[in-house]
Amino acid sequence: MISEFRKKKLAKVFNSMDSNGNGVLSKADLEKSFESTIAIQGHKPGSPEYQSGYDKMVTEPWNDLAKMDSNNDGKITWDEFIAFYDKPESDPGLNQLIAGGGELLFLMVDAHGKGQISLPEFTAMNLVWQSDQAQADKTFAALDTNGDGSISKEEFLAHVKTFFFSDDPNAPGNLILGPV
Repeated sequence: MISEFRKKKLAKVFNSMDSNGNGVLSKADLEKSFESTIAIQGHKPGSPEYQSGYDKMVTEPWNDLAKMDSNNDGKITWDEFIAFYDKPESDPGLNQLIAGGGELLFLMVDAHGKGQISLPEFTAMNLVWQSDQAQADKTFAALDTNGDGSISKEEFLAHVKTFFFSDDPNAPGNLILGPV
């Protein structure tokens, strides 16, 4: 049984993906999020970067999310979403989805493709989820666990895993989408 704390974190994920706020996830939600992200990155429709981004941020994630659609109606409800995540940490399908989502989120934030996230990159994307610069700064500092001024891919992916599986309210990974 999934804990209430993990449900609160999953609600942040679900709500951040539900771009039109209608209570279900659809491919259109991913497309809207993609348009916002691609605008920040400056890639234009028709460019190779735009198409590659679309494939990575819409097509591939939707194919993964569609596994949650238990009634095959093209929409994922909160109940379907939470049922999919109510599995042990050892579940390979769940781990694959979380790892893929973490990779995608990292690529979205690592706008320059350096393999690490700088504070300005983190802030640009994170302010979409958080209310102010001070919270983004605090979150960045917590996620930069080795204190080198950037968040490596390894650090980030470890925090993503913590976000989805940990019941420790003080774990830094809980802050990825802002305070729980």
